[in-house]
Amino acid sequence: MKKTLLLFTAMVAMLTLYSCGGGNTYENKELNYSVQMPEGFAPQNSDAAMEKERGGKLYVNEGGCMIDVTGKKMDYAYITAEESLKQGFEFAKMAEGVLSSDLQADHYWVKFQDSFGYRAVYEMQKNGVSVNVSLTYPIEKKAEFEKDCDAVLQSVDVK
Repeated sequence: MKKTLLLFTAMVAMLTLYSCGGGNTYENKELNYSVQMPEGFAPQNSDAAMEKERGGKLYVNEGGCMIDVTGKKMDYAYITAEESLKQGFEFAKMAEGVLSSDLQADHYWVKFQDSFGYRAVYEMQKNGVSVNVSLTYPIEKKAEFEKDCDAVLQSVDVK
């Protein structure tokens, strides 16, 4: 009985969090991907033509933090997905103040600190789609950056 009650309580909590929100989910139906935004971030570009051109949206919060999400279809006629990711990763690692980085088969990320503050760049290529996420947080928002960055990057879902 206790296990059933505990399981039920956990499921209600998860559904409440999902429905009430830990933020917004940006979904791009044309490119078939989604990214979960942290609490307090609002989209800035509501122009449908601009969203289609960029394949994404820019989100900001009142604390001066920005999350830019873009996407595009890839043409692998001249370069493989692996080579494209490797080149993007090597370019991103040229940033000043690199704190950490990782390159995997379908994505990479690089976190760094520069004159704008704390930043992270992320790219995932899957099913012929490239999704790019760029986070920029002021220097005084380090704790928020650390918490939000990993959550956002882990939430990228390309179907």
